[in-house]
Amino acid sequence: MWVKLLQVLQQLPSKETTVERVPMSFEQQDLYDELLAELANDVENESGKELKGASVMMSLRKAANHHLLHRRQFDDSKLKYMAELLVEVSCLIIVMTMMTMIENYNILFTRCN
Repeated sequence: MWVKLLQVLQQLPSKETTVERVPMSFEQQDLYDELLAELANDVENESGKELKGASVMMSLRKAANHHLLHRRQFDDSKLKYMAELLVEVSCLIIVMTMMTMIENYNILFTRCN
């Protein structure tokens, strides 16, 4: 099996890596800077928090790539309201789909008789 894998790997083209630097939005940069300051403060004060390099990097990466996941803009009450709206819309779509299916069935049924 390893021999076959090595043969396949030798036939693949060489890997290319491209890094594109994209400026962060104001919100992303603000959150990123806030996290950096908080982490620096924790290190200075030795606040008892266990700072692991991977988790620190993941927090900063999340701030840069997915800043809305930090829930600064959408608190629990807003998220609950948005979820309720989605449920209402979903129910409406299901009902409309069912009505369309029934209507199509009735048209088909009357044509067959």
